[in-house]
This record gives sequence, structure tokens and C-alpha cells, in this order.
Amino acid sequence: MASAEEAPPARGGASLILAWNITGKDVLIVGGTNVASERVLYALEADARVTLVSPSNSITSALRSRISRGELTWHAREFTVKDLKNKALVMVAGGEEALSRRVASLSRERGIPVNVADIPELSDFWFMSTYRDHALQVAVSTNGNGPKLATRIRQTIANTLPAEAGLAIQNLSLIRQHLRSVAPSEDSRRADFVARLSESWSFESLAKIAQEDIDRLGDAFVADGDLPAPKRRGVSGILSYVSAGSGDPELLVRGAYKSLLEAALVIGDADIPQEILDLVGGELVVLQHSTGRSQLEDLVLPFLQQGDEVVRLLARDALTSNPAILEEMKLFRDGGYAVHAFPAVISSGPVFEIGLHSSSIPPSVNTSADVDVSAQSFALHAGTVQQINGQTAAAHVAYGLSDLSFIYPVTTGAEVGEVMQKWEKTGVSNAFGNSHKVVSMSTRSGAASAVHGALSTGSSVTAVLSSTALTLMIPSMYEIARARKPVVFHVSAQAIAADTFSIVPDIKSVIAAVYTGFALLSSGTVQEAHDLALVAHVAAQIAQAPFLHFFDGARIASEVTSSKILDYQKLATLVRRSVVEPKKKHFDAATATDEAMSLLAATFGHRYDLFEYAGPTDAEIIVVALGPVAKLAQQAAKHIGGSTGVLTVRLLRPWSAAHFIAALPTSVKKLVVIDQAGGNGGHGPLFLDVTACFYSKAWTGRTPVILTARFSEEPGSYHPAAVEGLLLNAALARPDFDYLITAETVDTDADARYSQDGIHQAVLWDLQETDTVDVAQAVVGYLAEDRLTQVHVSHDDAQIDPVSVSHVRYAQGTTAGQPPTSSYLIHSAEYAAVHDLSLLQRYNVAKSVRSNGILVLNTHLTGENLEKEIPDEVKAEIMHKKLRVKTVDATGTATDFTLFKGAVHQYVTLILTAVFLKLAPEVDFPAAMRRLGNTIASTEPDRSILATKLGAIRTGVASIRDVGKFQHAAVSADAKPLPAIVGNSVPFEKLSLKEDDNEEDIQSRVTKPHEGIWPVLFPEAYNTTVNLRPDIPGAFKVKVTENRRLTPDTYDRNVFHLEMDIKGTGMKYEIGEALGVHGHNDPVAVEKFLTEYGVNPNHIVYVDRRDEQSSEIRTAAQMFTQIVDVFGRPGRKFYQALLGHTRDPLQHEEVHNLLSNSELMTRFVEEETPTYADLLAKFTSARPTVEQLLNLIPAIKPRHYSISSAQSMHPDSVHLLVVLVDWKTKSGSDRYGQCTRYLLSTRVGDTITVTLKPSVMKLPKSLTAPVVMSGLGTGMAPFRAFIQERAHWKSLGHEVGPMTLYFGARFRGMEYLYGEEMEAYHADGVLTHLRLAFSRDQKEKIYIQHRIAQDGPMLKEWMLDSEHGSQGVGGGSFYLCGPTWPVPDVRDALVNAFSADGDIPLDAAAELLEDLKERERYILEVY
Repeated sequence: MASAEEAPPARGGASLILAWNITGKDVLIVGGTNVASERVLYALEADARVTLVSPSNSITSALRSRISRGELTWHAREFTVKDLKNKALVMVAGGEEALSRRVASLSRERGIPVNVADIPELSDFWFMSTYRDHALQVAVSTNGNGPKLATRIRQTIANTLPAEAGLAIQNLSLIRQHLRSVAPSEDSRRADFVARLSESWSFESLAKIAQEDIDRLGDAFVADGDLPAPKRRGVSGILSYVSAGSGDPELLVRGAYKSLLEAALVIGDADIPQEILDLVGGELVVLQHSTGRSQLEDLVLPFLQQGDEVVRLLARDALTSNPAILEEMKLFRDGGYAVHAFPAVISSGPVFEIGLHSSSIPPSVNTSADVDVSAQSFALHAGTVQQINGQTAAAHVAYGLSDLSFIYPVTTGAEVGEVMQKWEKTGVSNAFGNSHKVVSMSTRSGAASAVHGALSTGSSVTAVLSSTALTLMIPSMYEIARARKPVVFHVSAQAIAADTFSIVPDIKSVIAAVYTGFALLSSGTVQEAHDLALVAHVAAQIAQAPFLHFFDGARIASEVTSSKILDYQKLATLVRRSVVEPKKKHFDAATATDEAMSLLAATFGHRYDLFEYAGPTDAEIIVVALGPVAKLAQQAAKHIGGSTGVLTVRLLRPWSAAHFIAALPTSVKKLVVIDQAGGNGGHGPLFLDVTACFYSKAWTGRTPVILTARFSEEPGSYHPAAVEGLLLNAALARPDFDYLITAETVDTDADARYSQDGIHQAVLWDLQETDTVDVAQAVVGYLAEDRLTQVHVSHDDAQIDPVSVSHVRYAQGTTAGQPPTSSYLIHSAEYAAVHDLSLLQRYNVAKSVRSNGILVLNTHLTGENLEKEIPDEVKAEIMHKKLRVKTVDATGTATDFTLFKGAVHQYVTLILTAVFLKLAPEVDFPAAMRRLGNTIASTEPDRSILATKLGAIRTGVASIRDVGKFQHAAVSADAKPLPAIVGNSVPFEKLSLKEDDNEEDIQSRVTKPHEGIWPVLFPEAYNTTVNLRPDIPGAFKVKVTENRRLTPDTYDRNVFHLEMDIKGTGMKYEIGEALGVHGHNDPVAVEKFLTEYGVNPNHIVYVDRRDEQSSEIRTAAQMFTQIVDVFGRPGRKFYQALLGHTRDPLQHEEVHNLLSNSELMTRFVEEETPTYADLLAKFTSARPTVEQLLNLIPAIKPRHYSISSAQSMHPDSVHLLVVLVDWKTKSGSDRYGQCTRYLLSTRVGDTITVTLKPSVMKLPKSLTAPVVMSGLGTGMAPFRAFIQERAHWKSLGHEVGPMTLYFGARFRGMEYLYGEEMEAYHADGVLTHLRLAFSRDQKEKIYIQHRIAQDGPMLKEWMLDSEHGSQGVGGGSFYLCGPTWPVPDVRDALVNAFSADGDIPLDAAAELLEDLKERERYILEVY
């Protein structure tokens, strides 16, 4: 590296030095200087995509050379905020300071790490002068995004460490101790020996080390000999197969290259090029053509049995073309050895070719409107039953039949390609035993260029994406099709409804690709997503052409259904069995697809067709549709009966008129095309293609009437009952030619008509952030063990309390029956459960239940109290349908059983799962309970907890109660009806319910006092450390040296001055920074609260921090004094949680009234300002456990106070200026601000915990720049530090600029804070002007804005530069600190000062002030 930056010391913790892999990432560099040229070099060497933004006149010659060679993208202009879009890193090199600060600020707002060359304090990372290996070598700072970056990086590192890492590190410690005992004085050599050991031995070897190994290492250390190798203990080595291909080493993938370098033995064929052999780092053996299998085993096995890696280096493309090699690999794999394959050197041929021959199963025509995959065809399918969604089913095939996948997720939280990334991380090989690489791509213009490039090298490639990304890929798709590259795009077709944020099925983006030359193949179910994904891959190889396989991204992609999935061994066998030379060089895509469907029919147990008809052979009305829409039409046609059929379109492009006409009954008189790409007055390609068929020579009959239809964006419209209206419209003599399918006709009765025989339906309602969201998953998990199931979760994230509704279908028989195939929301469930009673206020859940069905409510309420919680509209629906309403207090039961016995949500899930198994139809409850008990027993090692969980389940099931008939349900005619269904919205990132987004993920437990003594008695064994506040990173412990009141004792405002000793702490603070004080609660009040709550103050509380894998131990008294904000003000969430715990009916009603009446709540909070402790004392029947309280009540937040001292003048102390916050409630109770009370109570010698926080209040860099300070009350604090800093520099002989202080308070005699000190600075000349405004000392009130207005000419002279008419020094900065209220008046005073002479108009003066604000010379810190 040409140069390196020295990373400045990071306050609050060391920098994290690491190598960033930015391969393929977008990096922005702002500036054209020599430093920018270095930054470009760093990014290019790390294989990043570089964008440079700089005007033409500031570009160096080195950068111009790189631009001319096309190494980077250059925008010859100034930086704009749009340049930050989709950038992974930003580097600022050169240019004005204001620009650097602006870019840094905008980058931080967007969470983009930034490096500013000239201003290190703005940088999130610095460059290190270390080795470069296609990665960016940096040190992550603790500024800006730094702490979050470092935390995420450390977490990633921790997650990727091998399982043996902890034991390995522990054993290294034992080795170090042993070496110290055998050679106590050899510190330096011992450190070097241990370092070499940790680098040479693997984690696995270090983890399995025994005492004999430690002794052997000690002997080697004493003898100063070589580091011994680890002993092999039954370790099996790895056999890697690498193809040499054309022999060009540059084409080796990284895994193959690494294996050749590091393998202990490489066995090569006789005709391997020398360029490849030169890469071998270990022993090399070149085989002769006569080498037999036994000779090969003799060479390989000794190395494998020692745990070494052996590479079998094959000539050309033998890995994919030589069956003997496949047999050889199988031989070693069957022997128990790990076999990896790298078709690493890319050749020009396809990965496999499919022979073209007819299947024994001929094309068929369904003569009924049943679903395509019947029970018979499902049973004949060669796959094995799995619970899988459509996205994963397609990904399974894509991953298995390719070596390289590109994924393009677009929607926030989308799962596109996510499962493939997990497979790659866990080392899953593809169907041919080869390694598979998954690359996540950003979606931008030219997004598919990477796919095109990979295909150009001959790679076997697939892409998995959301349809939203397709429009940006079209230019590259044209190029791929023109080159006839066999690739498959698997597309989740969806869109986001603009008004509801719901995800809806949408193929408009897919239709945009119809003219690219890609074949377009459509799937309609989860099973088809798997089957037709395979068809697409096979057909792509036959035709040597690209395919786009698309499916419904709103439903099918996420619906988990029992489906038949081919494992990778079957996939590979199926493909290899058909590997022959193709009869023709190329086939058109339609013929190739038809051939592939024929070829695979025996495997699927069903013959798919390009166009598949279902219905009477003499049908007169026929619906033409794609995907799941066709399934809905089939169900509707079957129900209506008569002369109606449905033609499913599978291959949309290329359109085959011959196949379409061949599948269509000649009796057709009316044709209804459901064309989701149409609308807005135009027709989509499907309608146009269908219409054109009747004007071709192939059609000889009478041209039918052609109608069109489309679905509305309502989630409930995708239902066969909604399609009924379309079919009835088509039967009219004068039908509507452009029909909109809506949900108007979809209700419980209509839904019940379409229930599959032998399939049961259930609906589970949950709040996403409660303990019940796992119930549906648990229920389906138990059902799926012996029956076919389907579950779809619809969720509405576009609201404050997101809701999830799980729609569950299950077969009453075994897995030999027919699976659920109805892919639409359930409106007629036999069983419905509402796991949070508040949902009844938002949804008419009873509308999702069929007549006489079961409705279960999770609540402790009974009788009249329960009836009050159920809206009249819901009660009316319950009464109309005669629903059997039952209650179960799962949450209360779980709470009773989990006091010191585990997490509540686990018990709630178990109880509600058991309730389902008890009440749902066609479930063998005794057998299900035995299975549930066995599952718990196999996962719970603690027998006492096992017994507790089983007891909770029994108690919960026994607590099921029948609810009697409701007395009345008066529904107002004017009332807006409650919604009955939940759509599927965009999965927005959830906002944290914690007070602080950086709060750690913790779990707590309470034990008796004696259980906490072990870590104290045996600190070495428990790795125990003592820390005042281990939960606060970067904290300092400081001692109070002065606590002095500044206002008179008789005055109603207590303003006091604090000084703290920081010697030995390492604290370095800057001018203007704030000190975060981590205050404690009053110990006396805590003891009183714990005693009244029934908690022993000496009980031990363990806090497990999951991200650090550590536990903190405190007593209950310490926890509620130091950590838990029990005397803080609760938010609405706590009241809601309290409602669920309140057992007394009257108290429950009072809490409910507060929650339901905002005016009452506001008055209660404003008049009494109740704390958490107050509410728990008021509502005594609400008794959450201590563990629950620790989750319900946030931690005490630090309070930040501007530092009132300059470290240059006070190097060993830090000062604060604080006013006590106190008030009385309406009932007469005294209240105090938590932290100001804590600080006031501190005494000299007390230790407190503090942290530092940056601030905008910074002095100008120039010592001579004018400074104007305006402070009200304790807003004086930062300005005292400003003045001390300038006084320090003046004492050293430096010239300092003028300073003016405007200070405001009520009375000079009471609140002239630091008055004598300010007068002294004024007399000394450091403080040029001292302007005081004491509002109550005279009849008329005088505020600081009045003083500012009086100094207009001076302020203009100090603040404005010469180009704006200033005749003075200019370049000054204005600061205001204090309450918000004077800000408008201060602004007006400054604007009037700038324009007073008439040379600057008022509007121009206002713009000048805004410009000063942008340049950080007009700074406000108000509250």
C-alpha cells in the first residue's frame, strides 16, 4: 500500500482491525486528488466496483488513465446525495471541508461507513499498512457508525467460529500454563511458541488435545525443537476432484486453486498442462494410463486416514464426461470419506445434455375440473414428502442443477434466495456433489450483466429473484437470449399495492420480459414450483436457450405445503440416465419444453402440458388463465357445473398457437381470458396471443366471443367464490367484456362450499410481538408427522401492532392421501383461536369460522368482564353462527408455572398447542399428547422443568371453559364494520419496543442467594470478572471531588456544580462534548418496593447476554437500584402488558378504561406522572414475575449533560452544571428527575459511571475566529468550557479571537451562574463582551434576544464574510444553548442585524443564516 493512515486512539475501546471483503460491492470515492487515486487503487485491488465523483478540472493524471482504461465509473460533476444510493462504502479524498462534512453526515444518516482523508474524526474506519489479498485492510473506529459496525462484525465473527473454538482457546490457556511451569523465565519465546501453535494447529486439533499432547509440546519447547504436528485420532481426510479443463490456471475457481496449493498429495492424469502442475504445493504423483483402481487406493488411503487432503487432478472435462470418474468418486464416498468436486476450470460445453425420447405416459386431457395433481398422481410422484414453500421448492432444484447462483432480493425482508445462502454456508453440495457458490446482487440498472458474464465463461448458472428486479435486467436478457445461453431465472412474481402496502400476485414485470427471447414457464402450486423448475432446467439444456420460470410470489412463494420433493441423488440419477448426444443441435423452446415434460412424466406421476385443459370435452365457455388463478377457475367451474372448462397456460413464451388450439375443445363459444397484465384500457400479451390464434390457419371453427377479466388488489378476491361471478357473467347473453373480479361474494358460506373432502381448516390469530406466534408452527409440526398439511401466514406489518393470521389445512388421513391444494385464505374454519384478546377490537374474527365451529379465546376473563371485551359486531356474528366459544388462560397458567422455572413463551406455546390438539377436529388427542410429551422429554434435560412443563400443559387443558350465550349484541347501522381478513403486507423491519435500539438481547433468571456464590468462590473456573457496569461499553468510573450548590438555599431552583476526578481512567473529552451519567435509583425506595412486591432483595439475578455469551450476576436490590428504571414513566405498552396480568375484575376494568379512553389516560399521566412502581402498587392483583418485569421495564437510560470544563485547563477533572428537576403531583406527592436526584445525593468520594457523547457544540478551528455564545440557565455549561479553552491558548501566548457571551436567567442575585468567573474573563479580555439579561430584575422583561438585537452591527461584522458586506474580521460562529422557546426571536434578531443597513434584503439575510447553519457556524443545542 502506497501509504497508510495512523488510526487515532479510539475513546471507549480499541479499534477493530480487519480485512473487509468488498468484492462486487459498490464503492463511492469523492474527490480527484492523489489521495483519491490511492483510494481508487485500494478499492480496485479489493475487486470492488468503483464510482468516482469529481469535476474534470480536479482529476489527477493517474485517475484519468484508470478512467480511460474503463476501470471505474466517473461522474464529472460535484457530489449530489443521489450518489449514495446502493453504495456499500464511501471515501472522501480532498475538496472543501464543508463538502467532506456534508458527505460524512449524509453517509451516516444512511448507515454507510465513510472514510474522510483530511478529517480523521469524521471517519468510521482507517486504512492499515498491512498486506492486501483482495480485501480492504481497515481499522473500524468508535465514531459515527463505528460502534454498530464493530458490534455487527464481532457478532459475525462469533457466529462463524467453529463449534470447537471455545474448547480450543481453553486448551491453549492450559498449554500456556504448562509451558510457564517448565520454563518460567522464557516469556518471549513462550509467546512465540504459542502463537505458532495457534496458527499451525486447527481448532479441531486444539479442541481434542490430551494431556500427553501437552507434555509432548512442553518437551519440544524445552528442547527448542520444531513444533510437533497434532496426532491423528481417527480423522478422515478429504478427497477433492478438480478438472483441468483447457489448462488455463486463470480460470481456476478459488476452492480448486486453494486445494492444489494446500493438499498433501495431488494425483494428476498423464496429460495435465505444466501450468496447472506448477501450482501444486505438496507431493505430486502423475498417473500413467495403465494405473488401476487398486494402485490408486494404495496412493490415496494412507493420506486420507491421516486426515490429509488429497486432490485428484483430472484432464480436461473428465469430471462431467467420464462415467468411470463418477464410479471412482462413489467408491471413496461409500468408503466413508468426504469427497468434494470442483468443475473448477470452466469449459465451453454444457454441464449436462438431455436425450430426447418419448415417455411412456402420453399427453392427457382432464375431463373433470378437479385440481391437476390428484391424489393418484401425488402418490405416483417419485419424490418424498416434505413441508416446503414454493420459493424453497424452486430454489432446491436451482441449487441442485447449477454451480453458481445469483440472487436479487428487492422487497424489504424478502426471503428470495435466503435459503440458498444458508445451504452454501453449511457446505451443501449440488446434485452432482460439486460445490455451489451463491452471490447476492444489488438490484440496479444492468443487474443481469453478472449473469451474462458468468454464462460467457461456460458456468452452469441460475438466478433467483423477485419480479420487481426484472425490468432492470431486460437489456442483459436480450444479450443472453441472443447468445443462446442455457440459464434459468426463477422469479417470484409479486407487486406491492400502493394504498395498502399489501403484497399481491402480479405478473406485469414478467410480461415486460416477453420479447427478450426468454422462454416463460408458469407454476400454479408449490408442487408445480418444484416440478416445473426441473422442467425449465432440462428444457434449457435441450434448447440451449434461457428460461424464466415464474410463480405467485404473494401466496405460493410462502405457502408451506406437503409436497413431493426429489432428493439430489434422484435428481442426479435422473439427469445422468438421460445424458446422450442430442439429436439436433438446437430445438425451439416450445418443443424442448414439451419434450422435457414428456421425459419427466414418469417421475412426476403426471404428464404436464404446455396448455392443460380441464373440463367437459364439449364445453362452450372456457376460461384461459395462468398459474394459481387457473386453479381457482377450475374449482369454480366444478362447483357451477354445466358446460364450462378451464385451459391452464404453462408456457407463455414462446407462444405455440398449434399447442393452444390442439388443447382447446372445438365446441367453445365464449372464451374468458383472465389477464392480470391487462387493465387501464389495454390488453396484455395473453389476451392478444389467444385472440390471434383464432385468426390463424390452424383454427378452422367458428371464432368465439372473447372476454377479458382481472382480479382486484383485495386479498380476499383470490378465491373460487369470487371467480363464480366471472363465470356467471360469461353465461349472460350480453356479458361484461372487461370483468373485475372482487371479494364481494366471498363469505363463510361461499368458502365452505369449496372445502376439500377430508381436509380440515383452522385459523390462528396472533400479535407478532407476543409469546404466541410460535403456536402455529408447533401445531403444524405435530400434525405433519402423520398427515399432509398446508399453512400460510398472512401478516399485516403496516400498523403499530402487526398481526399474523395462520391459515392451517390438514388431511384427516395419513400421508398416502391427497394433500390440501386450496391456495387461498380460509373463511370457514372449523377451529379458530385468538391468542391475544385485543385483536377482537380490530378484527371480526368470528367471520373466519363456519357455523357451529369452535372459537377459542386466550384470556383469564370470564362472565360479564369477558363480554365487555368483545365488540357487539363480533358477538352478533358468534350468535348468528352459533359458535362454540371457549376460553383458556394459557398466559396465566404459564406465569404460575414459570416462577424461576424458565421462559413464559415456551409454556404458553406448549399449552395453546395442546389446546389445539384437544379441540381441533380429527385429532387423536391421547396419541398427540404422548407424542408431545416425548418431544419435550427429548429436548429438556432438567427433569424438574420437564415435570413443570407437563404439569402446565395438564393444567392449561383442564382450564378450558365453555362461554355461555351472550345477553345482547346491538350493532349500530352506522358503525364501520370491522375487517375480517388480514392481507399480506410488506414485511417491514420491526421497530424495537425497547427504549434504546442498542439495548442488548438479554434473558434473566432469579435464584436463591447461595446459587450465586459459586462464581465468586471459583472465579477461575467461571471466568469471573468484577465490573461496576459490564453492560455499558466504553464506560468510565470517576470519583466526585466537589458537589456545590450555586443558587441560594432559599431559592426555588437548586443549580449545583459537580467536579469529578478522572485521573487514571484514560478519559479524553473534547470541547462541547456531553457527559452521560448512568444514575441509580434511590436504594431506600428500591428496598421498599421489593419488600412490598414480595421479592427478597438478596436473591440472585442472572442476566444472560446472548450476543456476548456471558452472564452478569447481581442481587435483586442491585438490579433494581442500578439497572431497572422502576421509577421511570411507563408507556402505553406497559399498561397493555399490565392488563394481561391483572386478575381482580375491578382493577382490570380500571386499566382497560385507561387504555380505551385517551383523555382519561392523558389526565392521569399529566396529573400524577405515575411510575412503574406506582402502577404495580396501585394494581396489586397484577404480579408479573421478576423475570417478566426485567423484560417489561427498560433499563435506566443515561442522562447527558454538557461538560462545563476544558480539559486543557483541567486535565484531571471534568465539570458539570446541573439543575435539580422536581415537581409535585396533583395529589401532593413529591417527584424528582431520576438522574438529577442521583447526582444531588452524591458525596465527595462517591464513584459514578459515565460515558462520553459527541456534540455539535464545537469551537471554530481557527483560534482567531469570533465566537458568539447565547446561554440560558444551565445552557451556560458548554460556554464556560469554550471560554476556558480560549483562555488556555491565550496563556500560552497565542492570539485568540473576540468572544461575546449573552447569558439569560430570572434574577442576577439568584442565578448568575459562574458570575465571578465570567467577570474575571471579561476583565482579562478573553471575553470581549458580557451581555446579561435577567428577566425579572426590572419591570419590563429583558431576554437575550433583546441584547442580541442591540448588537446588530457588531454581529454582522463578526458573522458575515467580506463578500456579504462585512467590514470586520468575519468568519464568526453563533451558538445557542438552552430551552427551545427563544429560537424564533434569536433568529429574527440575527436576520434583522444582517439586513439593518439595507444592503442585504430580508429574504437574502435569512438565506445567509441558513447557509451559516449548513456550514456549522449557526449552531443550536436546545431542548
